[in-house]
Amino acid sequence: MDQIWRRQFLVASETEASFGAPSVPHDGKHAIEVDAECLYGLANAELGELQCLLMGKQEYDDKVLHGYKEVYEWDNMHGPWLIRLPGEFREVLASCEDTAIAELAKKWREKTYAFRENNAPEEWVEETLRQLVGIARLATEERKNLYWQPGSC
Repeated sequence: MDQIWRRQFLVASETEASFGAPSVPHDGKHAIEVDAECLYGLANAELGELQCLLMGKQEYDDKVLHGYKEVYEWDNMHGPWLIRLPGEFREVLASCEDTAIAELAKKWREKTYAFRENNAPEEWVEETLRQLVGIARLATEERKNLYWQPGSC
């Protein structure tokens, strides 16, 4: 599958992001692909659920999604789109302790409707969270933003 259509997370400067995902080095470090086949329903609401958990909120608050800013659009109807995740989300992800990831992944799976309905394996949720924590740490270290490119057709 062509890299511009993949569901992925990217570490990039604002300049790189303004040209879309292809402008970001796809070196396995600055870009990671998750749920490539769209099996488990990872989308903005599921990321918002994770953000709420990390911020200590007891319930999902869709207002967190107001901080998700579209910065690039290939095609309005079919995408792909590139969305800058809030700096606050990047920071709480990056600060997540390695020893807390397994328990947090369980909570994220339990609270996320799409993961439950699509029978996302606990191992997949945990590995996805580990990847997200890792790329958020890189973004923080490099003083860059964290971007999300939802899957598109």
